[in-house]
Amino acid sequence: MWALVVGMVAFLFGWFPVFGLVLGVTGAILSVLAKRRSNRRNFGRIGLIFSLWAVVFNIGMIIFMVMTLVQTASNLPG
Repeated sequence: MWALVVGMVAFLFGWFPVFGLVLGVTGAILSVLAKRRSNRRNFGRIGLIFSLWAVVFNIGMIIFMVMTLVQTASNLPG
């Protein structure tokens, strides 16, 4: 159950690059553990999907922010 909750929170907080990434990785770990040890494997599976989407989205956000910062820094006079 916690794997699903953490995965959903990570997906919702995906706009915050580092926080969402940490939650996404934590959710993925909890999801894998839930799929192995729990009798509610579907919660673990759905949590894993949310967590992986959160990780992918966060990596994309980090790349976008770095590219924007580099482009802004290259446009500065001097």
